Amino acid sequence: MVANHWLVASTSVPCAPPPAAESKVRMENLLEVMMRLKNARNLDSRHAAAIDSAYFATRPPAGARGVRRRQRPPLHEYVRHLVFEELGEDSIVVVLKQLMKLP
Repeated sequence: MVANHWLVASTSVPCAPPPAAESKVRMENLLEVMMRLKNARNLDSRHAAAIDSAYFATRPPAGARGVRRRQRPPLHEYVRHLVFEELGEDSIVVVLKQLMKLP
């Protein structure tokens, strides 16, 4: 029998996963306890770094929302696609023809 973590061990009746709101509260509590323990104990720097990495991976700081992609015109994007993705030793002629057709 394939193990499924949503199945109850005594029966084969599937259990529903916890609701999203309940999971969010549980995760926030777990992260809070983890940070309190990190600050209370004198941990090795690699363990403290691992805890910080896990914490900030799940709850990034407000200023760090991710890297924005630069907006380029569609023609520029197409040229980049041809040069960086399509160009290879066997496709030089095809890519060159496409580039020569451009305005």
